[in-house]
Amino acid sequence: MIILTILLVALLIGYFLNKHSSCVFEDAGIMLMAFAVILLVVYLVTLPLVRIDINSQIAEYKSVESTLNQAREDNNQLENVALQHKIIEKNEWLAGQVYWNSTLFDLCIPDEILELKPLR
Repeated sequence: MIILTILLVALLIGYFLNKHSSCVFEDAGIMLMAFAVILLVVYLVTLPLVRIDINSQIAEYKSVESTLNQAREDNNQLENVALQHKIIEKNEWLAGQVYWNSTLFDLCIPDEILELKPLR
């Protein structure tokens, strides 16, 4: 949400420079507005794509979790050893997503990520 606010403020500043200043700043206002509009369009296009990707990774995480639980019930040592690498990979991914969820990019990352627990 902060990113959208910054882009909208840039648009307003560009508009103000364009309408209420001398000719020297008029071009700067138009350039600032064009830059802000381009960034806004890119942000609005990529936001749903990022959320779709993270939602699919959450589904993969849950799949690995259920596979791990099943392997532990079966006491299959070979599968357990093979799953250790996947567990480490998914826990690294989860830690990164939880971190990014606490930054400016909170809008991009679904809050469902906070409900996931590291695999053990």
